[in-house]
Amino acid sequence: MEAQVRIASDSAGKWSPSSEASDIVKSIHAMLHPRNIVLVGATDKPGNYAERIWNNLIKYKFEGGLYPVNAKRETIWGVPCYKDFASLPDKPDHALVLVPARFAVQVVRDAAAAGARSATIVTSGFSELQDDESQRLATELQAAIRETGLAVTGPNCLGNLSAGERLFTNIDDRIVTMEAGPVAIAGQSGAIVMAVRQALEDRGVGVGYMVTTGNEAGLETPDLMAYFAADPSVRVIVVYLEGVRNTKVFRSACKAARAAGKPVIALKLGASEGGRAAAMAHTGALAGSIETFDAISTREGVIRVRGLDELIETTECFVHAEPPKAARLAAVSLSGGKRGLLIDAFSSAGLNFSPLSKDANDKLAQMLGPGSIIGNPLDAGFAAVVDPSVYMQSIKIMIDDPDTDIVIIDAELPKAPHELRERNLRIVNEMAGAAEGLAQVAATYRGHAGPGSRSGRDQVVDRLRIPAQGSAGSRLKFQRFGARDA
Repeated sequence: MEAQVRIASDSAGKWSPSSEASDIVKSIHAMLHPRNIVLVGATDKPGNYAERIWNNLIKYKFEGGLYPVNAKRETIWGVPCYKDFASLPDKPDHALVLVPARFAVQVVRDAAAAGARSATIVTSGFSELQDDESQRLATELQAAIRETGLAVTGPNCLGNLSAGERLFTNIDDRIVTMEAGPVAIAGQSGAIVMAVRQALEDRGVGVGYMVTTGNEAGLETPDLMAYFAADPSVRVIVVYLEGVRNTKVFRSACKAARAAGKPVIALKLGASEGGRAAAMAHTGALAGSIETFDAISTREGVIRVRGLDELIETTECFVHAEPPKAARLAAVSLSGGKRGLLIDAFSSAGLNFSPLSKDANDKLAQMLGPGSIIGNPLDAGFAAVVDPSVYMQSIKIMIDDPDTDIVIIDAELPKAPHELRERNLRIVNEMAGAAEGLAQVAATYRGHAGPGSRSGRDQVVDRLRIPAQGSAGSRLKFQRFGARDA
């Protein structure tokens, strides 16, 4: 298979930053949409990173040029191997650096001198180590990146995904959908970022971009956030942070995302002393206090989640629903116990269920009898169990109430013996779509973020774009986002 430049047929229709865009946004766009990729340090030793990344680029049919570089080889992987940048048949664009740390700095300088616009440094052995030599190399690498102006991710990272370009410079051998979906992920831990991508794709959520930033000697996660805020294909921004070096840049990126109507969902390491030490050992990051991060992120509208399950569910929620305009909540249940739990959960997060309008209250009181609790949340009770159409009508009354932004329902909708649950979910979806001013209907289900937890019912919920959350936490994040923007 010849490694040569191949021009994508649909490139003319792809978004590009405007001339007024920042230099950072333009340089990241070049990195995620390169004309070619040069693998420096190509080797066919079994199991090595270079070969695994090459295999992924071939498997997913990256449409640009692919050029392996190794001064000691003339061919590798069945294609020509080049001695250096000068011997390439084309000017390099993106350099993938896989050489030992002591050679990486010179590769960056050589790549820039040959015309490259960006680089990913997979190699480790820099600031994450505390010995003098590693720290010296880290300082020299930062100087080289600064002086050359290259857009660089890493070192100590695991590559990137740009689904629209069919670019996957990562070692992961699990199947990638290559769907240019609405989610963009960036973070310092390659393993965490890869796990998030996999979990989202297992749940039918497409990931358009995935960027692992490692030690962040060049580009930092907030720089990626700014790019994702600008790219119209992105609707939800997910970040894993070990430390934030420049709070001004972070706040600016958050403001850009908020102005574009894109939620930023953040998983932050460092809630404990041990977590902060882990961040230093992993990428050399100074994690800082979680209280300081919370103060900044809350002010800028960032949604901080406490774990991976919550991150996946909150992301899925925003993918399937537009952010609510406000936090005027309503809920319809069949259980007095669940009604009470909903009140407790939302109250603990500073959110409350407002009293129903007189019109909605009167309609529900007329329709429902003994065994129901008329109010908000509503326990439709015995009448809805006996006649499922009563439950559906209760939902409609809540949806039609002009003082309601979000209606929470059970995904386990009651039904007559001959009916399918999918039919009732579709009816609710149509009700919500026809209502004026309603932000969303959210369906609760029993489950967790693991790939095996999704039943046929939940997949129906996904297709209907009704956000389904397995825990109260993700619902609260969703509604609090609306409350901040109210």
